[in-house]
Amino acid sequence: MSIEIFKIAKNTQLRKICIKFYWNGRKKWVGLNLKIFRN
Repeated sequence: MSIEIFKIAKNTQLRKICIKFYWNGRKKWVGLNLKIFRN
């Protein structure tokens, strides 16, 4: 999914926004997994 976004987002500003959303999503996902493992 992320690779397709990079192909579409040739505009550098768009790419920065996509990267920001991608990393925010990964941080949230990792945080949720850590909570599950602690429980």
